[in-house]
Order: sequence, then C-alpha cells, then structure tokens
Amino acid sequence: MSYIRTNERGWIDIISSGDAQSLWTRLYDVISRHSSVRTFLSFGKAPSDGLTDLRADLTQDLVLRLIEKDRFRVYLDHGYNDETVEHELYDIELPNLVSLQLRKRFPESYRLARRISKILSSSPEFQYYSADRPGDGNRRSESSCKLVLKVYGLAWWPQGKAVKDEQLFPELIADVAFRRRNNRNAGRGRQSQLIITNEDLNRLIVEILAAIDSPADVRTIRALALSKLPVEDSRFTSIDAETVSQKPDNPKMTRVDLPDHRPTPEEVLLAKETAWLAEQAAADLILSMRNEVLNYCHHPGSRRGFGNRHCY
Repeated sequence: MSYIRTNERGWIDIISSGDAQSLWTRLYDVISRHSSVRTFLSFGKAPSDGLTDLRADLTQDLVLRLIEKDRFRVYLDHGYNDETVEHELYDIELPNLVSLQLRKRFPESYRLARRISKILSSSPEFQYYSADRPGDGNRRSESSCKLVLKVYGLAWWPQGKAVKDEQLFPELIADVAFRRRNNRNAGRGRQSQLIITNEDLNRLIVEILAAIDSPADVRTIRALALSKLPVEDSRFTSIDAETVSQKPDNPKMTRVDLPDHRPTPEEVLLAKETAWLAEQAAADLILSMRNEVLNYCHHPGSRRGFGNRHCY
C-alpha cells in the first residue's frame, strides 16, 4: 500500500539533495495523518492550536532517531526507493516512536494493554473471530492485520455470534467488580508494581466478555478491562506550566500561579539571629543564677567544691 502523494517530491530526491526543510515538512505531514499519532495526541486533550506544537515535537524526535541510526545514509547506500522509505517510516519507525512515547507517559496502562493482548491471543478461554466470518460483512476486511482491530470472544461461543454495538458495553459491565491493586513489587530492579496477576486478569476479561455477551476487538476489550483496574499513570508537571481551561467558552491557556509558603532568605537569616540571641540570653541567665547560689559541684576525690565559679 502506497502513502505517497503524486504532487510531492520523492523521499530519495529530498534526502540526496540535503533539503532539510522539505524533509522536515514531509515528516511532519506523515505524522499529521498517521492514525496512531492521532490516537496518541487525543489522550492529552490539548486544544487544536496546541496540536501543532505536539506534532512538531514528535517530528523532532523522529528526525533525531533517524539521524542517530543513520537511516538516511542507509536509504541511499542500499538503493531504497520512495515507496520502501515511505513504508518503513509509516509502518515501522513512526509506530515504534509512538510506542516509546506511550511507554513513557502511560507506563502502567501500556504494560497492561500488552498483557491483555497476549492473554487474548494465548489463553484457551478466548478465540479469534476471523474477518471473513458469516454476518460480519467487510467491516474489518482491510484492517484485520492490525492487532487492535482483531476480534476475540469466549472459546465456547459459536463463530457466527453477532457483535453488539460497543456503545452499550460500559453500561453492560457495570456489575463487574472493580479490582483492588496488587502492591507486590515485581520487575527488574523491583521498581514496577504487579497491579494484577495474569490469572486474575484472565478472569476479569472472561467476566467482561460474559457481561457484554458479544465478541469485541482488542482495543475495546483493553479499554473495558482498564476501566476496572486501579491504574496510576501520574506525571510530574511544572508549577509554571500552562493548563487548558475546561470551559468551552474559554479555550485559552491559563497560567496557575501557586503561592510559595517557603520562608524568604531574609526570614531565614532573622530566624537564625533570633535563635542565637535566645541562646545567649539563656546562657547569661544561667550564669547570673549561679552567682546567686553556692555554686556547688562534686569533683571525684573531693567532698566539697564551694567558691569555684568555673565549675559547671
């Protein structure tokens, strides 16, 4: 399948001529129309004017990855044609970049989504429904090779079982119990948490499919399963970062200026000076009190120690 437009310069022509501006424009265009990028950017809920910057950031990351791997030189030295370069960028390099970004921004959801896909394809409780099965039409005939669009159901269901409207699924799984988080440490360096075991995750998927009583594609099953799991994909954000207003009549970026309750350098210096003066006043008070009493102290080997003002 070719993604090249007839009115565009070829990839080999752009790379061999060293036209950096045209190369950037073509890569930005590929990123703008790639389906995985659109899905990835929809998670951030950024306004339309902010999508341009996000696409530009992804284009910059893609250019750096290609330069680090010296792919542009490989394309020229090994006789790649325009369609081969387009295929590698569109079907290999860009999906790998999106997967890397998803792993960074949503680490727990990313790991669980991969585990769900593996369980669906390997567990005997589930079966794959081919795209050309009776009553399914041609809805997935062209896209059945994509993992997220493959349809799975319970193994004891017939192959001709009809697929329900996915809009009804969230309501149908309302009675499926929400799972508690498994806080056991696991993974290399014991830095990641297990969240849920594979056996419990398998049972959860079985309960979800039994509740909806319909086969569903992998993407839908992932979303339904994640809605019943305590996933924590927290991200650190700068205090000075701008946030998007949720009001539809105010799409502008708003700046949050949080108060800083930490003491100023002047307050820290005054606090140190006050503490020092308090210690000096206490020492003077103790010394004056010693002058008014017998100032007795006990030395080893002596019974009395009157009159020794240096004895403390």
